[in-house]
Amino acid sequence: MADGAAGPQNPPPDAAVLIGLDADHWAVLLPYVRAALMDIDDDRLGERGVRLRAAPTGRLAGGPGRRELCELVAAPDIWNAIRAEILAVDPVPDHVAWVVAGSATASATGPALEPAGAASAPADDRGRQRSLRERERLKRARDERDAARRRADGAEARADALVRDLEAAREELEVLRRRVLELEQQARDADGERTRAVDRERRRRDAEIAELRDQLAELRRADDQRRAAQRRQADERRRTAAERSTANRGTEEESDSGREATGTTTRIVPGRPSRLPPGVVPGTTEALDLYLHRGRRVLVDGYNVTLKHRTELDLERQRAWLVQALGNLARQRGVRPTVVFDGASVGGQQRSGGGREVTVRFSGQDITADDDIVFELESTDEPILVVTNDRELTQRCQQSGADVVPADQFIWVLR
Repeated sequence: MADGAAGPQNPPPDAAVLIGLDADHWAVLLPYVRAALMDIDDDRLGERGVRLRAAPTGRLAGGPGRRELCELVAAPDIWNAIRAEILAVDPVPDHVAWVVAGSATASATGPALEPAGAASAPADDRGRQRSLRERERLKRARDERDAARRRADGAEARADALVRDLEAAREELEVLRRRVLELEQQARDADGERTRAVDRERRRRDAEIAELRDQLAELRRADDQRRAAQRRQADERRRTAAERSTANRGTEEESDSGREATGTTTRIVPGRPSRLPPGVVPGTTEALDLYLHRGRRVLVDGYNVTLKHRTELDLERQRAWLVQALGNLARQRGVRPTVVFDGASVGGQQRSGGGREVTVRFSGQDITADDDIVFELESTDEPILVVTNDRELTQRCQQSGADVVPADQFIWVLR
């Protein structure tokens, strides 16, 4: 073998010869091929050689990987590197001795080799030892091949599992995508329904506002009509008062003429407020008698009088008592009484219980009796006597120029 190794290097076999080797011979040759590739530079191997060198043994044991590797090994420089790797082993295994011998042909079961020398007993022993070593190498190669196949099978099984997982993930992703689309559609539908609900509520609110505005306008028109009616009534009362005042003035002038002849003057001077004669003190019974002259208008704060002096009666009987008493006063003294009550549902004015001499008014829901009395004072210039115990109403009436007497004093006149 040493002589063969020292001789000139023979050309490499054809790639078809290497591809035609049986699995056992290729399994013995493959480790030397991989070891030789590890010693060759990347630039010398090229891109394909680097890729094959990094490939697992199972991929190079057969199929396209083996074919591609055989084509690479058939190159002269790669083949010579493989021969050098085999020659480094002493002795050279019989199964790869044809690589060193440079045989260019191979049978279906391996290369045809000629004996290197005559057979001898020591040579037989060495041959048996080499055969044992070759068998051991072959066994290791087969074990490595089987392990590579098992790894390949496991990798393929894992790849199949990953593919199944990927398909399952894709299906789940598709389900989630459809669910997202459904939720987006539901959100759009809900948003549309919300918009429609807001529009309906806006239209309903606008209709309510329009109705309230119409009602407010109607209430304003009614209030304007009520105020106009009150102004007309006030004008009518002023005209009547002026006529009565003229008539009373003539009567009083005749009385004054008689008093002047006797040297006495007890007549009140009408005005806003009225002027009492000298020596008459306001708040006395004498002053009240002068206030209650014929034709004098008297405004009475109804419940302010009855709730203090007729508490044993209910409201209806209190009103009846006061109206009856004012009617008697009107017939006795010739005054023109008007009584104003708070908050009765009747509203407006009416004559009740006291006959034609007494005017009964109810303030209604939007105004108090106090305000009604003050409004009456401000709507006329006629001298008016107000009967109330209310301090605030007293101040308001005095500011308007009216004469005011307490209800406690006025009640004695009614009795």
